[in-house]
Amino acid sequence: MLAEEPTEEAARVRERLARERLAREAVLVGALVYTIREPIRRGTRMVTGADGASRVEKVPPAEVVGYLVRNRRAFLSHNIGYALLALIAYGAGSWV
Repeated sequence: MLAEEPTEEAARVRERLARERLAREAVLVGALVYTIREPIRRGTRMVTGADGASRVEKVPPAEVVGYLVRNRRAFLSHNIGYALLALIAYGAGSWV
């Protein structure tokens, strides 16, 4: 005997069950991610002294700007690449 063709109703039920399973998994992953503690990184860095003790010190904005200037090729390449990627995505979206 040949298997029956799935009906439209059966296809809708399978799709609904797949979405429900995905939603359950997303809630589980979200709950797991919520348990991860984020380190405090707001403009500070850990420095170890000569005595072995660690302390937190502020990072001066001039040092951050200096880092960006020293690595400008990497930052410019990254930003230009993503800008071109966005341009391509908008172009493909308007094409369709």
